[in-house]
Amino acid sequence: MRIDAVLVTALACAASCAGAQEAAIARELPFAAGGSVRMMLRVGDVEIVGSDDEKISVSWRPSTAQTVTVNLERTAEKEATLRVEGPSNKVRYRIEVPKRSGLAVGMHAGNIDIRGVSGNLDVHLLAGNVDIRLPDASAIGTVSAAVVSGGLTAKPWKVDKGGIVRTFERTGPGEFDLHAQVLAGQLTIR
Repeated sequence: MRIDAVLVTALACAASCAGAQEAAIARELPFAAGGSVRMMLRVGDVEIVGSDDEKISVSWRPSTAQTVTVNLERTAEKEATLRVEGPSNKVRYRIEVPKRSGLAVGMHAGNIDIRGVSGNLDVHLLAGNVDIRLPDASAIGTVSAAVVSGGLTAKPWKVDKGGIVRTFERTGPGEFDLHAQVLAGQLTIR
């Protein structure tokens, strides 16, 4: 088994920040559809998007001139691990994965927006907001969602709860599992 590994440390300078809308590309890794990506993230606003391309790519828009560290590696033929450490919650990340990918995402604080990804989803956030936009809710077999303090909305199943310790579970005929947990904040599934 071949292991491809890339470790990139990039310094986003003030001049590139002044260029406003351009994102710095940290790294791309060829990755076939149907695999699983494990993501360990610190803080920030993270957008995870399903793409037609067979690769994982990471880009960011820093609002300050500080360091972003990205470690992206293939751990098996159909498995990859991504670790991202940024300087603050003012950094916006965009992570593109093949549309048909399984995701395991863990993050300390910030916002996670997942859209256009079909596969098993396992998302954990300590503080902030998670917004999962499913391309096809009928493809989800088992749903397990929980918020310790905050709000839980699962629109495909007409669930809307707020307060302390809110949970929702459902089992159906779909092929994928969705597990999502937020300690404090908002969890929305559309």
